[in-house]
Amino acid sequence: MGRSSGAPRLPDGSAAAAWDALTGTGDPATAAVHAVALTEQQVLQRTSRLADANKIVAAWLPGGPVAAADYPTVLLAGPWLGDEQLSGASEFARFMREPDQLNQFAKAGFRAEGTSPRGNDVVGFPALGAGLPLGDDATRAAVAGALAPAAAASTTIMLSTAMGGDEGGRPRLTNVTAALSDRLRSVPPRASVGLWTFDGVGSAAAIPTGPLSEQWEGRPRSEALPQLLGGLSPTGGGEVSFTTLRIVYAAAVANYVPGQPNSVLVLTQGPHTDVTLDGPGLQDFVRSATDPARPVSINVIDFGADPDRPTWEAVAQISGGTYRNIATSASAELPSAVASALS
Repeated sequence: MGRSSGAPRLPDGSAAAAWDALTGTGDPATAAVHAVALTEQQVLQRTSRLADANKIVAAWLPGGPVAAADYPTVLLAGPWLGDEQLSGASEFARFMREPDQLNQFAKAGFRAEGTSPRGNDVVGFPALGAGLPLGDDATRAAVAGALAPAAAASTTIMLSTAMGGDEGGRPRLTNVTAALSDRLRSVPPRASVGLWTFDGVGSAAAIPTGPLSEQWEGRPRSEALPQLLGGLSPTGGGEVSFTTLRIVYAAAVANYVPGQPNSVLVLTQGPHTDVTLDGPGLQDFVRSATDPARPVSINVIDFGADPDRPTWEAVAQISGGTYRNIATSASAELPSAVASALS
């Protein structure tokens, strides 16, 4: 009987399950799996526990630039870190790079500076070529945002069209709508997405929330949303943002989609200019509208020095959502933030 094409049927999608399928039959020719992508250290660990490993498996290191992780520590930076935290982390990093600690990494099968890891009949630790270029911070953030996996969710986008100003040669609104359109291409058809727009005068439901695969005015919602976004242009200053969120959040809770993460994604720069609802009033509304049986998070992407930032941070926290401030829409932070909030 010929073997069917496609991926092999395994207990799960883990590397351990694939390795067991590759090595567990005793006859590599009849194994369900013939290749597993592993790190050098993982291959060493697994083959060291395998009798006559070199008769069962062989390791192959692809040519070209080498992808490598920077062991043993990576220092993080950010305005939320205090001097004591930074000093403590730096001291720990120095400790981890002392000879005794590096030798422990080498014994575990890692290449560590100033050490010679012990190989076996399968892993010989050959000399490596040039490292894989990682690019600058902006490039890495853009790649991470573009490749972030999307899952089925229900998201109502609440977009301010009052975002003018030139950033990177284009209006801020154009950069934002481009990032949203790019992300929508990665969102699965079963996900539900809708769009509300608002400015200093009023707000409107541009496209009601529903599955991307469903038709809306004669075309799939997955086509209608990017087309509408691409046709938006800045409308001037001021925002009726708080009052719009009150409407959108109430509708999102009322139309909760079971079995999916439900959220409202707010993209704004402020300031809110409708005096009928202030920040504390919006927070009180979100508290009263929140339903544990129908959880809807509010995720906020806020641009620049928005005076309404404390309110946005508060409603995100109350609803179980996230707040993210981005200085400029021309940065690689934007696609990463959109990818995190829109799935």
